[in-house]
Amino acid sequence: MDLSRRIKLGKKEIQLLDVLMAFGLLAAGLLVRICLAGYRSGDWEVFLEPWTNQLKQHGFRALATGFYNYTPIYMYILWFLTLLPVDTLLGIKAVSVIFDFILAVTVAKIVTEIKPGANPLLPFGIVWLAPAVISNSSMWGQCDAIYTAFVMLCLLYLLRDKSAKAMLFFGIAFAIKLQSIFFAPILVLLFFLKKIRFREFLIIPAVYLVSIIPAFLAGRPFRELLLIYLGQTAGDNPTLSVIYPNIYYLIGNDVYLEVYGKAAICFTMGVLLVLLYYVLKKAYQTGLSAKVLVTAALACGTLVVFLLPSMRERYSYMVDILAVIYGFMNLKKLYVPLARITISFMAYTTYYRYGMYTSYEVLACVQVFLVVEIVYSLINGIKEEECREKSGNHEVRQEG
Repeated sequence: MDLSRRIKLGKKEIQLLDVLMAFGLLAAGLLVRICLAGYRSGDWEVFLEPWTNQLKQHGFRALATGFYNYTPIYMYILWFLTLLPVDTLLGIKAVSVIFDFILAVTVAKIVTEIKPGANPLLPFGIVWLAPAVISNSSMWGQCDAIYTAFVMLCLLYLLRDKSAKAMLFFGIAFAIKLQSIFFAPILVLLFFLKKIRFREFLIIPAVYLVSIIPAFLAGRPFRELLLIYLGQTAGDNPTLSVIYPNIYYLIGNDVYLEVYGKAAICFTMGVLLVLLYYVLKKAYQTGLSAKVLVTAALACGTLVVFLLPSMRERYSYMVDILAVIYGFMNLKKLYVPLARITISFMAYTTYYRYGMYTSYEVLACVQVFLVVEIVYSLINGIKEEECREKSGNHEVRQEG
């Protein structure tokens, strides 16, 4: 068999080897997910199973009561699954697995958008087979792939200069999960660079308002639906970090909880402000390339999950995916996504065992290295843009 020959798929000609590889990757990822699908997590037993039982017993009208603290758009998915003749747990995991695939495809598109000619199967394969991605959806039954897929679609359309579509996708992501705001600093940056119009920001609250209308019509008070994210963040945590190896495992995870908690939020905002100021100042001079944009997004996300209190294992999910894109922009940096995904997966295994991983301090030290690496890479990338700008101006002057 000649694996180098090209076959027609629609309007495109694709090498047979690539087709077989795509099917192989898809099959391997699906088989792993099927093997893990029977696991019943604590979140299923404490939250999702009681929620779906409520929906089975009382139907859509159950959404009128405050038994759930997820946004309504995800509850609509759960309600729809209760109508189908399938095991609800498997249905929940199947939805997340579908978005695993959408996420992997979108990341592949972003990589080829930034690096035309790059093989999309490689970024697709890393996301599709990443242990943290597989574990999150098919074992844990979490929905992080859903909101992250929409954030990545937002990034893809920002790279294509289609800001209205990008904001629509971000609005959907925000309507699903609060952690989507880790990408918000980039939207603010692009606003000041006049890449996103102010009126396009109104799409975000508009999408959220539309998403809560069915639950409001079912009977839940409008104010409760508007403030549902406040309810999620109001929980009392016994430690500064909730099973995520960030800075608090180095300075003390269970000391000065109230003092450090509020101060850390303000400190993180200050650090992000300094970073965005630096990028914006330089971007006014040299513009903002796709590589610098992605690196800035990764830098912001990395700083947020490292510095903010109350971080949980899965809150770095979107940052891990951004790291994959970053790694393919510079293949010498592939250790960054590999390290990030490994750290997240080790944190997940801690949750599954209901006990602390004994060397979180070691993982936190690795996080320190990653923070320095990404910020340095951002600064270095901006300097390279400045050199290109100066070189281009010098050539223009010589021609003149």
